[in-house]
Amino acid sequence: MIYLKQIDRVSAWEFYQNREITSFSLPETVRHIGNHAFYGCREMENIFLPALVASLGSAAFMNCSRLQEVVLPDQVTLLRTNAFSGCYSLAAVEFPDGMKCIGDRAFYYCANLSQVKLPAELKKIGNSAFERCSRLKTVKMPESMHILGMRAFCGCWNLNMARLSSNIKIIRKWTFSDCWSLKGIKLPRELIEIGEEAFCNCISLKKVILPKKLRKIQKRAFMGCTQLKKIMIPASVQRIEEDAFLYCENLHEVALHDRTVCMDTSILEHAEILHLVRNQNHIDIAVNHDVSESQERKLLFRFWNQKDVLTRRIFFKQIHKPAYKIPLAVLMVDEGDSVYKRYIQENFREVAQYLYNNADEENGARMIALCR
Repeated sequence: MIYLKQIDRVSAWEFYQNREITSFSLPETVRHIGNHAFYGCREMENIFLPALVASLGSAAFMNCSRLQEVVLPDQVTLLRTNAFSGCYSLAAVEFPDGMKCIGDRAFYYCANLSQVKLPAELKKIGNSAFERCSRLKTVKMPESMHILGMRAFCGCWNLNMARLSSNIKIIRKWTFSDCWSLKGIKLPRELIEIGEEAFCNCISLKKVILPKKLRKIQKRAFMGCTQLKKIMIPASVQRIEEDAFLYCENLHEVALHDRTVCMDTSILEHAEILHLVRNQNHIDIAVNHDVSESQERKLLFRFWNQKDVLTRRIFFKQIHKPAYKIPLAVLMVDEGDSVYKRYIQENFREVAQYLYNNADEENGARMIALCR
């Protein structure tokens, strides 16, 4: 055990890769611990940080692979880059309530860290802050949090529950990627964007409720979420990027609004029921189970994303009636179009029932006029 005399700081690189330290007690007068001060002290199992310590430098305890527990003093409001990165044996961390920021890679690859109680006044978790903390099981973020960095919880294989602050507006790239045990997550009500591969390979994720202010779903955001069965895209979503739901082989029910620009053809790959929403009218499109060719789905997808009236008509003519049942009285863009008129005449009962269920008197009158 090492005990220092009365000093106010531990200088940068002071005990860099010291292999003789097994335990360390700092004097009560210490206020600052410099960058890399205890970097690579691989034999150190515990350290006492006195109450006056106000700052820990970057990588101050990086690669202290036998360090088991840390109690951070109340004066520490910021954990800098790589502060405890690579502390494989670190099982518990006690944060002061007044801590505001956990920096980039602060606990990267702390493989034994199973429980974390985040401080009540925390505002930011940096990039890769808890990446590869493979034993971490739950995360509950305080409402004070506004920023969640890229890869913050990437590779936390045993993370099964995450509750995010309602003030977070962006979930960035790879934030929860490869969280294999994640079954449920409560997304923030202020969320406007889900980043690239944010939930990629979350193979246990069964349910996601997207908030009503969400605007964009980036590339491969939910790729490989093989247990995801149902997704309802709110009307606020303006764009879904390519392969956002690629390899979601159990995604059988999808709700999509016609204002959404959807670049992801994979969203229809396994869908059995589609709920397409236009002008606040809800339209169910039931897909036959015996449809063998994907062309039908692709045509419907292309039709739904066309804004030009003429192009919509052309694509509709290529969609075969047995594969999809579309109450076109709601989708009509030209009352004089013979294709629409013939469809309504041939499917009068189904369309009439749909309009009756939705109390749609305006389109009902148009339909009767067409069938005279």
